[in-house]
Amino acid sequence: MKLSTLLKGAVFAASFVALASEASAQLPVRTRQLQLFGTTSGTLTQQAAATTTNYTITWPAAATAASDSAMLITSGNGTLEWFDIPAGERIITGDGTNGQVAYFDGSNSITSSPNFSYSGGGGATLGSSSTAGTLALSDGSANTGTFQTAALAADRTYTFPDASGNVPVSTNLGTEGQILIANNDGTATWTTSDVATFRTGSATIAAGASTATISVTGLPGTATLKSFTANIVDADGTILYVTAATIATGTLTADVATTIPVGTGGRTVYYMFTYNP
Repeated sequence: MKLSTLLKGAVFAASFVALASEASAQLPVRTRQLQLFGTTSGTLTQQAAATTTNYTITWPAAATAASDSAMLITSGNGTLEWFDIPAGERIITGDGTNGQVAYFDGSNSITSSPNFSYSGGGGATLGSSSTAGTLALSDGSANTGTFQTAALAADRTYTFPDASGNVPVSTNLGTEGQILIANNDGTATWTTSDVATFRTGSATIAAGASTATISVTGLPGTATLKSFTANIVDADGTILYVTAATIATGTLTADVATTIPVGTGGRTVYYMFTYNP
């Protein structure tokens, strides 16, 4: 073999070694697809999107432990890192809408609803323009207490009492003529208002008579007398009290008999009374 041929072979070998070293250091490989063949079968193909903006992905320096569950995440600069998933936990998936509160609709998925929303300023809303909102509180057993507003003609704000912690709550709105009366323990009770059962009137006493029958109107049938007061204004302005001992108890009907002072015949009795419906 000629010396020149040997020299050419040595130069080629040196160039190949230098090229291989450069490739190992720089890896200037450009290709549309990178295929990795499985040991026994199959291939893993990696390729870029059809239109790709230049960026670099840097892989983690080491793998996770064999017993760990982890996923690859990036902080935005293209550097990948392992995110460990604690034992017994899962990745939660789901979609929601801005302002709505998320809740679980499966073992590892969440969703949201327009019937449960949060304003971000400390206000939560149950229900929507098409669904009435309710709030159910359990008593620690199978029973619940449910709060729900009645139909409203406009927005309304309910302000509860202060630090006493007592809130008057009733299962109904009372009956006609009733009002809320505060109790000493901070609660309130529906009570029939005297205003609603208050009546006034007058009756003329027959000349020389010492009793009078007062005809009253506006009573709901029969009712139990609660209080009765009457008086006569004398000619000089003196008020003479009319006793009501004979009607302090019992049933109040359309007529009420009462005793008047002797010598007041022909004058007028002015009366007022309240009753229990």
